[in-house]
Amino acid sequence: MYLRYRYYKFTKLKPDIIISIHYSTLMIDDNGINSRDSKYSKWLETNLKDNVIKQFEHSEFKDVEPISRGGQGIVYCANYCGTKVVLKYVNEDIKSFVNELKQLISVKDCQNVIKVLGITIDPTAINFPYKMVLQYANGNLQKYLQDKVNDGLFTISWLELVQIARQITLGLQHLHANSIIHGDLHPNNILINNNEVLIADFGVARKTGDSLISLGSNSSFKGTEAYFEPQCFIVLDKVVKIDEKSDIYSLGVLLWELTSGHPPFSSFRNKAPISYYVSLGHREKPVPSTPSDYVKLYKKCWDTEPECRPTINEILCRLDELSKNAKVKVIKNRISN
Repeated sequence: MYLRYRYYKFTKLKPDIIISIHYSTLMIDDNGINSRDSKYSKWLETNLKDNVIKQFEHSEFKDVEPISRGGQGIVYCANYCGTKVVLKYVNEDIKSFVNELKQLISVKDCQNVIKVLGITIDPTAINFPYKMVLQYANGNLQKYLQDKVNDGLFTISWLELVQIARQITLGLQHLHANSIIHGDLHPNNILINNNEVLIADFGVARKTGDSLISLGSNSSFKGTEAYFEPQCFIVLDKVVKIDEKSDIYSLGVLLWELTSGHPPFSSFRNKAPISYYVSLGHREKPVPSTPSDYVKLYKKCWDTEPECRPTINEILCRLDELSKNAKVKVIKNRISN
């Protein structure tokens, strides 16, 4: 049996008081043991008091508008003193909130990674009152590539393609150098802000050696299965270990998508799920105008066997070499409906 206590509107309390009583859920088992995630709350409280994390007054955010909703929370766009920022709400889960916040703080000074600015506490929230305050970006990779399609023809300059690929790889290099596995790389999580590429959304990011629930039974990843290594779908137990090579696989799919202009298997008509198709070893075909060395690179990245995939540093070296290819000017791909 559990007794559940809800967090109600403490609108008259100061933010520092709210910190100590913010718990959205307090559970007590039959033995009277408090089973809430108090260590995460304590970490948050301590780092706020020590000014490791900046706290923004919630009332200072104007023009707050939701821009995306998902199984893990809601993302808002807001104006803070004349500057656009992003507010991210995680669904009533202090553990997930703190874990993501920790990852972002550890790479806050890294290039090509979204910046965390701090947090804010919503005094009117009925349940979980915390929101992350993040750097704003005016687009993502999916939209960026879609805008390069004209009358069904996708066109991108070779230099631009390699620059984007290199920035994604640099961001991933910073994550891996800080022992962070992103675990959810796909075009919607690659933001582009004034030509700067930023890796975002650390909702499922893990420290090296941690595990991830098998994607085969996780509905929150529906629609992005093609970006995940086959091991996520062919394991027999419920948990699969992920590491740097898991992100390398996803990077390989992104490198292919930069040449195609559309998501992998977007014209897939088979009744079987894409995850099953990928687990059998099927991959997208190269776009005809792509340099062969670039094709070899992304094929190595999405190799079924993790140990056969290149390291992040090897990928960067190959991209630097490929950027000097003066023979290729433009990549074009006819996209069928």
